Amino acid sequence: MNRTLWKCTGAFTPMSYRIAIVIGMILTSAIGFGLSYLMGLASALIVAPISLIVVLFVDYFAFSGISVRREKCMEMMKSSVYGREIIGKALKTDTILKIVTVLLCFAGCIVGCVMSGAGVLFVLAVMFTTMALTVLVLIFTRRKGLSMAVQMMLTYLGVTLLDGVMLGLLYAVLNAAEEEAQGISTLDIIVWAITLGMACLTVLLGFLLYRDCIRGYESGFLDRSEKEA
Repeated sequence: MNRTLWKCTGAFTPMSYRIAIVIGMILTSAIGFGLSYLMGLASALIVAPISLIVVLFVDYFAFSGISVRREKCMEMMKSSVYGREIIGKALKTDTILKIVTVLLCFAGCIVGCVMSGAGVLFVLAVMFTTMALTVLVLIFTRRKGLSMAVQMMLTYLGVTLLDGVMLGLLYAVLNAAEEEAQGISTLDIIVWAITLGMACLTVLLGFLLYRDCIRGYESGFLDRSEKEA
């Protein structure tokens, strides 16, 4: 049977999930838009952890532990010949939606910085770094069936690391602003390199996340002795 990507994703994401994602995106984007007038580029440092936590918190209720061997809700899916097709399409679509969600969370911040003349290069660097970090945290939490407390703790540690890196980059941007010459400066090239590098890393980690969840799903068909062999 030919099932669309949206139908497969809908099997794991009820209406409440979609509403929560939309509300989270709107609020985060609105916060970024308002702060961009007060803080300029630094507003991205506040939007980053908020958007990351929004994505991971909502993801916990739909996909966390989705392919863990002990997960009872997957028994019916594994008994169907279409189970792998459905879960595969759902995971592909969700990975793309996670990236789009972070982008929309930063939309207000991007628009605000453009309108205030602050520029958006630094915001884009923070945004793609947030995307990569979000997918990286999901790799370590989604298939492990971790509790909400543990997942939020890992998220907090990840956000702390993200803020440290971005604060250092922002400090470099502000201190080098007076020394910038006309045209593209060395600093601009570095920030562009970071931005493009994080974008590529996001795509790579998204593929690894998909493969990790599928591998976990397939391993659920094996006995312990077969898995150890």
